[in-house]
Amino acid sequence: MAREKNLRNKGRALLLLLAAVLLLPSCDGSLVHSYRSTGGVWHKGDTILFFDSLLYETTSPIGLFAEVRCSAAYPYKDLWLQVEVLSADSAYLFLRDTVCCAIYDNDGRQNGVTAGILYQSEHYAASLKIPSYTPFEVRLTHLMNDTLLHGIYDVGIRLGPPCRHLSAGK
Repeated sequence: MAREKNLRNKGRALLLLLAAVLLLPSCDGSLVHSYRSTGGVWHKGDTILFFDSLLYETTSPIGLFAEVRCSAAYPYKDLWLQVEVLSADSAYLFLRDTVCCAIYDNDGRQNGVTAGILYQSEHYAASLKIPSYTPFEVRLTHLMNDTLLHGIYDVGIRLGPPCRHLSAGK
């Protein structure tokens, strides 16, 4: 009897711990956070698409951030991106802009955080006002001259509070 009660209490504690872990990623206020893999090479004509919708009430502007995971094989100091945000049917353009992602600082060190060979950096792109309950897509294209960009492994976006960013990946 005491053993069954002890097992039930452990089960409840485990369930509460699991719930806390599942809720943890949403604590930063991000509405959308997604990555796409390039496999280490990003081709000139490749547009990376992210589809989503704000299925909840949004009354204030939302920050759009471009995120990059790259290795030391990336040969340039910066990565220039074109960012487009359109309605899902492509009928309405919310934003078209360029973003300069500072991959290396002035001392030649890679910006961002690392947990191995890849560095992850976040770059503020824009403040958006997308109507609530609107399906949309985000398109990212690199604007570099090279046909193949080596060293870029993942490209992502994050929508969240406009004030929370890592200021050019640092």
